[in-house]
Amino acid sequence: MVKRGSIARRASLKKALEAKRRLKHPFSAETEQSDADTPSEQDVVHTRSGRRSFGGSYDERAPPRATTEALRAIRAKNIRIAAEAKKKKPSLSERMSYISKKRFDPNPTEQDAVEEQVDDNDGRADNTADVVNEDPELTALKETNKKLLEQQKNLVKEIHCLKTRVKRAEEREIRTKRNMERKLKRLQDKTRQTADAESESSDSKYDGSNDSQLVGFSGVVDE
Repeated sequence: MVKRGSIARRASLKKALEAKRRLKHPFSAETEQSDADTPSEQDVVHTRSGRRSFGGSYDERAPPRATTEALRAIRAKNIRIAAEAKKKKPSLSERMSYISKKRFDPNPTEQDAVEEQVDDNDGRADNTADVVNEDPELTALKETNKKLLEQQKNLVKEIHCLKTRVKRAEEREIRTKRNMERKLKRLQDKTRQTADAESESSDSKYDGSNDSQLVGFSGVVDE
């Protein structure tokens, strides 16, 4: 029977030897640990996508075949729906013609497109014929009307300028009148102040020496 003390001493001795060995060769322990962590060749399993998987069951590494088939079906359905939507989309010329006539149809038929093209061609032909077969007298009248409109615009501008000038002249006249009234009032005030100053100075020059002769004077002259 092995005693517990001897087992403990043996374990402690083993730990001490291991620590001493690590001090002498510090990289040997890391190499052993990395070798222990690296999986062996039989543990490496190649998945369907070509990636290497370390451990784990087959279901965890790749989806089952039923799921893959369902994803492929959904992807194919989306592609088919996008292609059908692209076919139903009207062309740029069709959309522009419908927008110009205010009746845009999200799904126009070929007959509608042909009718729109015929209508556009007829309209262009009518416009061309009108330009070619235009009466020279009508052209002269148009030119005269254009000149008259230009003259009318010029007259309106001149009238506006004249009104502005008259208004400014009236304002200038009002300002001049106010300035003259202000100057006249200032001159009158100055004249009044001068007269008051002169009267005050004449009163101050009177000394009152003949006041005794006026005592007892009743203001009645004897005949």
